[in-house]
Amino acid sequence: MSTLGLLSYEIISLIATHVTDHDLYESSLINRAFHQAANPLLWRYIFIPSPDFLDTLLRGMMASQPFFPLGQYVRKIQVVCYMNDDLLMKLLPHVPHLEEIYFPFENGVSDSSLAYLAHQCPRLKRLDLYTSHALTLRSVAHLGQQCQHLTHLSFRDCQDVPATILSPLTMTTTTTAMQEEACPPPLVSLCTDGYWMNVAQSVMDLTRFSRLTQLMIDDAPAECITAIVSLGTGCWPALKTLSLASCAGVHDAHLIPFIQTHPALTNIALEGARFTNHTLVAMADCLSTTITMLDVPHTTKITAQGIHGLIRRCPRLIFVSVYECRLLKSDFPEDDDDDNDDDDDDDNGAYDNDDDNGAYDNDNDIDNDNDNDNDDDDDGHFNDHFDDADLQAKYLKVLKESLIHKIRRTPPPPPPPAPPLAYTTNNDINQG
Repeated sequence: MSTLGLLSYEIISLIATHVTDHDLYESSLINRAFHQAANPLLWRYIFIPSPDFLDTLLRGMMASQPFFPLGQYVRKIQVVCYMNDDLLMKLLPHVPHLEEIYFPFENGVSDSSLAYLAHQCPRLKRLDLYTSHALTLRSVAHLGQQCQHLTHLSFRDCQDVPATILSPLTMTTTTTAMQEEACPPPLVSLCTDGYWMNVAQSVMDLTRFSRLTQLMIDDAPAECITAIVSLGTGCWPALKTLSLASCAGVHDAHLIPFIQTHPALTNIALEGARFTNHTLVAMADCLSTTITMLDVPHTTKITAQGIHGLIRRCPRLIFVSVYECRLLKSDFPEDDDDDNDDDDDDDNGAYDNDDDNGAYDNDNDIDNDNDNDNDDDDDGHFNDHFDDADLQAKYLKVLKESLIHKIRRTPPPPPPPAPPLAYTTNNDINQG
C-alpha cells in the first residue's frame, strides 16, 4: 500500500484507463489518488434502464453537488426507459459537460426539452432520437445556435418532421475577434429515415454539409435518393460511408461521377440500384485502396464477372453482399466449401429468408403489377416470389472474407479467343 502511495497521479490515471469497470470501482477505494483518477472514468457513461434508477441517480448527484459534483464527469447518457420532459429537465442541469445522448426507444420528450438540452449542454456532439415529437424547427434551431460541436445526428420514426428540418443546422457562424464569419456546418454524420424529405429543400440542405463522412438514409422517396446521388457529386469529399435505400432511379450516369468525386468511400450500401458493371469498374478505378464493404441487394444488372474484377482490384475489400442479385453460386467456382453456406435454414445468416426480422425477407415480396412475372416490381425492388425453390438455392447471397481471398488467389480466366479473320479471295470479289 505504501508503494502505491508513491505513484504519481499521471501513472495512476494511465493504470485506470486499462482496467475493467469492476476493477475501476475497486481501485477507487484504495486511496485518495486512485479515487480521484477512477471517479471521472466511472461516471463518464451512464446507462438509465428505469425511472427508479434515474431517481436514485438524481439523488446521488444532488447529494454530491455542494462538495464534489459527480455530474461534471458525465459525457455520455443512454436512456432505454420512458423519458418525459420533467425527468429530463431534472437531469440536464447536473451534466453540463454532456457530449452524447441516446434515446433508442419511444419517449415523451418534447421540443421544449430538446431546446433546454441545447442550452444546458453546449458541448453536445451526438444526438440519437427514436419515435419522438421533439424534433421541430424550433428545437433544431436551438441546437444549431447553442451546440456548435454537434457532429452526429440520428433520428428515426420521429413524427411530423418538416422537410426543412435541416435548414437551421446549415446556418452556422463563428465569432472572430472582429466579426462573425460563416463557416461550414460541423455535422459529419447523418442517419435518418427519409420519409420527410423532398428534393427542393431537404436534398439541397443536405448538400451544404460539406464535412459529412457518414450518410445513411432509409425509406426516402425514390426521387430524393436519385437527387442525393446526382446533386451530391463532389459535395462531400470526406465521405466514407454511404447507405441508401430505394435506389430504383439510380443508374451508372448518377453513380460513376459520384464515385469519382468521393475517393474516401470505404462502405457502400445501395439497395435496388440499377447500375451495371461500368459502376463496378469505376469503383475499382477510384476506390481500390479504400473500399472495404459493398452491399448491393436487389441490384440485378451486375454480373459475376464484374464482381470478380472488383475483388481482384480492391485488396482491402473483405465483404460483398449480392442478395437477390441473381448471381449463381456456379459463377463462383472458388467457393468449394461451406464457408459461404447461406441456406434458408442458417439461423445465423444475415439474410435468412426464414427470419421474420430479416430486412429482405422474401415472404414479404408482393407482385404489385399482378402479372406473376419475375421482373422488377413497381417500387423498383426485384420480385422473386414466384421463382422456383431449386433456382433460389443456386443464388449466391454473400461473399465472405474467406471466399474473397480465394478469388484473389485464383488467376483470372484467359480472355476468350478472338474470332478467326475472314479472308477475301478474288473469286469472292468476282462473285460479289
